[in-house]
Amino acid sequence: MNDLQIIRPNELTELLGVSRTTLHRMEKRGELPTRFKISDRAAGWLASDIREFLEEKAHGEQEELEPEEVAA
Repeated sequence: MNDLQIIRPNELTELLGVSRTTLHRMEKRGELPTRFKISDRAAGWLASDIREFLEEKAHGEQEELEPEEVAA
C-alpha cells in the first residue's frame, strides 16, 4: 500500500470484512481514523492511517491473548 494512496469506503469494508453499516458505526464510535473529503461527493482515508489502525488493532489483540496463554 502506498502511504499516499486513498482508501475509499467500499475498499475499506472489503479490507476489514465488515458492512458499510458497521463501518459507519465504527466511525461514530471513534474506532477508525478520520476520513477526509476528496470532493463534494467522495471521501476516503489515507492508506498510512489505515495501516497504523490495523497494526494497533493487531497488537492490541495479541496483548489480550497473552494472559490466557500464561494461565493455560
